[in-house]
Amino acid sequence: MDHPRSGSGVAGDGEILIFAPTGNDGPLTAEFLAQAKKKVKVCRDMSEVCFAVQENCEMILVAEETLNSQSIKMLGEMLATQPPWSDIPIAVITSGGEASPERLQILASLGISANVGLLERPFRRGTLLSAVEVALRARRRQRQVRQLLAEREEAQGELERIVQTRTSELRETNSQLETLVYSIAHDLRAPLRSMQAFAKILVEDYAPDLDEEAVHYAQRIAKSAETMDTLVLDLLAYGRVVRADMELEPVDLGKVWQVALDQYEHDIKDLSAVVTTAPPLPWVYANSATLIQVLANLLGNALKFVPEGVAPVVAFRAKEVANRVRISIEDNGIGVPTEYHEKIFKVFERLQKDKTRGTGIGLAIVKKGMERMGGSAGVESGAPRVGSIFWVELKAAKANL
Repeated sequence: MDHPRSGSGVAGDGEILIFAPTGNDGPLTAEFLAQAKKKVKVCRDMSEVCFAVQENCEMILVAEETLNSQSIKMLGEMLATQPPWSDIPIAVITSGGEASPERLQILASLGISANVGLLERPFRRGTLLSAVEVALRARRRQRQVRQLLAEREEAQGELERIVQTRTSELRETNSQLETLVYSIAHDLRAPLRSMQAFAKILVEDYAPDLDEEAVHYAQRIAKSAETMDTLVLDLLAYGRVVRADMELEPVDLGKVWQVALDQYEHDIKDLSAVVTTAPPLPWVYANSATLIQVLANLLGNALKFVPEGVAPVVAFRAKEVANRVRISIEDNGIGVPTEYHEKIFKVFERLQKDKTRGTGIGLAIVKKGMERMGGSAGVESGAPRVGSIFWVELKAAKANL
């Protein structure tokens, strides 16, 4: 009959190994245990003990006089190959109630004495059986722990497989949705431009034939088409940030900030805005086009979201700390209440009091763009009408000379 190996962790009817080649210890011990319906194996030498351990050993009974330096070394090397959960009980048959200090010291130095007990000669049958039962119960607990660990590992592995599958499915679904949104947004622009153009023609060329209310309606159509077109453009920009290949390289922050400023040159002049830049501006590890878009969106918001009749004041600065660069755009705008600090970076999320301004996508582009560049974004603001500090953070880079 084959027995499961001790390394398998499966509880089984293993053997009690006896190594007591001199005197009557071996035969008498084997006889007592056999009568108690225990499975035993009498070994002739330590090599046989070491081999038999691999065949599902429950415990080892060994006479003290067999434990010389060589045999203890063999036993230690064999036990070192056992799995982490396995700590085979060892009972040393001694004379006088204790094993010699030299042998116990060798056992300890080999690291195999953690589960070693002593059995004093002459021992009674009851004493022997009691010691064996204690050792076997300990061995069973080891196997139960191993089984629990195996079940937990299996459950954890199954959970990880489920998570990986679900994550893959979710990514595929998100990719399909992003592709669909991008396609719809792209296809919407043509009819929107037609609506806007015809509404303007109606107002400009046929105003004398229309009453004041009809002109007002036509103007509203043109304005709504323009707003919708802006929304579509923002959706397309968001789609590009999500889908584009994001190659990162050292980027001169001063240059990309200047590009963003150039995009809003006329708005800055029309609004009598004051925009200041605090040098030095370090290099960062980024995608140039994406970083320009991020900074332009933040600048545009700083110019747009100010109280009525207030000229925008914007301060741009950057600070390098611990191989990271935090870029800040501070404004004198309407401020962002604390409860909106996370929400405003989500798609279509806007401040309740500013539903008429913005599409709710600009800051989502900032967040997504920074994530794709391995960076982060956030806002510092509190009370209304005291302004905000929007910041983004990237890995610092060395200048390309």
